Parts: sequence; C-alpha cells; structure tokens
Amino acid sequence: MLKRKKVRKGSRYILAVILIIVIVISVVNIFIQAKTVEKKTFYSKLVISDFYGFDINGTALIFGVLMPGGSSSRSVSISNNYGHDIRVRAYVSGNISDFVFMDENDFIVRKNEARNISFVARVPFNASLGTYEGEVSIFIR
Repeated sequence: MLKRKKVRKGSRYILAVILIIVIVISVVNIFIQAKTVEKKTFYSKLVISDFYGFDINGTALIFGVLMPGGSSSRSVSISNNYGHDIRVRAYVSGNISDFVFMDENDFIVRKNEARNISFVARVPFNASLGTYEGEVSIFIR
C-alpha cells in the first residue's frame, strides 16, 4: 500500500514537470515567431497651408502642401523574400499622426508575395496651418 502512494506521487511529479516544460517551450516558440525580423522607418511630413503643392521623394513619406479639407496619399511596397509568411504592422508617430491613416494594417504577406501599404493624409477643415512631421515605422515579424 505504501509503494502505490509513492508511485502515484512520483508519477504526478513527473507529469507536472513535463507539463511545465511543454508550456515553457510553447511560450518561447510564440516569442520567437513574434520576433521583429526587420524594421523600416520613414520620415514623414505634411504642410497645411492656404495653397496646394507637392513634393516627390523616394526615401520619405512627404504628403506635400495641403489646404484644410484636402488629402494626399503615398504607398510603400512590401515584398516577402523571407521564405515564410510574415506579419506586417505600421505605426505613425509625431504630430503628423493625427492626419495620417493606413488603408490596412496588421496583415500577413505570404511567401514570395508583394503588398502595398497605402498611407492617406486627411486634413480636417478646422486644422491649423503649419508643418507637421513624424515617422512611419513598419515592423516585419
């Protein structure tokens, strides 16, 4: 009778240790998969004025000069050459973030696929004239 209780206690201990190991491996795997593979940051700028103007720049997201009530768009192409699916998420920071919106965010790009992220600057009619700047950061996980 004494041996059975020891065996049951021992098997419960082993089962608990195995369960803990499986949980730890699962959590580590989740963090590895969510690891940022690449981060791209683009300077972004918008000028709100009483006239329109534009600026063509291949390395930044410059929305040009807009009047209140106006809008402008720019896009960034994401190509997946990693050999596996990736998750893409973009963030806008700085005082330009009140005006810049994405048509789609937090999406999957399949292996060997390319997608565009469109950024639209919308200026409300009551916006103050001035220069608004910030950064657009794109995280690839």
